[in-house]
Amino acid sequence: ALIHYNNQLDIAERIEDPVAKCVAKYSIGSVYTALGNDKLSLRFLENACNSAKFLNKIELRINTLYRLGDALLKFGEPLKSVEYFQEYFKFSRRLEGRDIECKALSKLGLANQRSGQYTK
Repeated sequence: ALIHYNNQLDIAERIEDPVAKCVAKYSIGSVYTALGNDKLSLRFLENACNSAKFLNKIELRINTLYRLGDALLKFGEPLKSVEYFQEYFKFSRRLEGRDIECKALSKLGLANQRSGQYTK
């Protein structure tokens, strides 16, 4: 997977496609999350999240916020993940699908629980 996503990133950089670069970065970050490599995972995901914010693409922003929050939760940073899941929830409300909003609330609840904030 890393080979293919890195190839995707190379191509996206050559053709100067910022959306494809962002997607490749969050895909690479997600693979590193699955592998348990917190440093590389967070580096790629934070970069993708910043790119998505700059591009102002709501669907891309939602995906990067979700993946970054999920990685932080996996790597034992529940308080930081709450911040990203709150943003994820905020942006999910702008879309029509209630399923995304429910997923955001579920992740936000889990992150709050793991950070000891049981009443939230």
